[in-house]
Amino acid sequence: MKARDLLKWKRALNEIKFKHEELELVKEICDGHGVDFQIFMEEYCAKNGIDLKALNRKKGLKKAKLRAKKNHTKQIEERAGEALVHRQNPPVENAPEVDEIQVEHKDRDEMQKTFKDLFKKLALNLHPDRVGDLTAEEREVRLSMFKDAKQALDNGDYFLLLDMSEKFNIRIPKNFKQQTRWMKARIKQLDQEIQAQKHTYNYIFSECESEDEKTKIVKNFLRQIFQI
Repeated sequence: MKARDLLKWKRALNEIKFKHEELELVKEICDGHGVDFQIFMEEYCAKNGIDLKALNRKKGLKKAKLRAKKNHTKQIEERAGEALVHRQNPPVENAPEVDEIQVEHKDRDEMQKTFKDLFKKLALNLHPDRVGDLTAEEREVRLSMFKDAKQALDNGDYFLLLDMSEKFNIRIPKNFKQQTRWMKARIKQLDQEIQAQKHTYNYIFSECESEDEKTKIVKNFLRQIFQI
């Protein structure tokens, strides 16, 4: 293995970690401003004689209300009577789309085999039934990490398995070129996912600095969703 291959691999690993954290932060911002967007929209509609409840009923969004009750916090549920559609955090018009990750079949198959094997090694260090002399708290922590590793494998978030392997000093698979190609493709997809989130109403609302900007966003939302 050439040193430059290892350097490219490490650079790609650091970048994919950063992109993943950036995506999670953007999602948190979207979720955190959902209630603010709803409140502002309700106030705007009340001032302008717009019946959101009637619009939602006409649009057939009763299922959205049920989903909101199951999946959102109590604070959001308490405001479930009126503006429901924005909780889906719909994209604005002409928002960018997320493409499927483009990886050669040979690399895809090798990645799946590589990281299934790596997960098995991690399981020996993570699953509490495989590790002796653990306190109840330590068992809980290890089980949580084991579940995270299994989810990462199932979701194809292989870099999380690499990160865990480094923490537990587990030998990393040496197919660095294939891993680097996969990570670069995933980084591109993460960039698209980040941009898609940034082109949703909740995120755009979070960046508004004035009442006029917020009002404009609400008007665009009502026009796009309800054609008013």
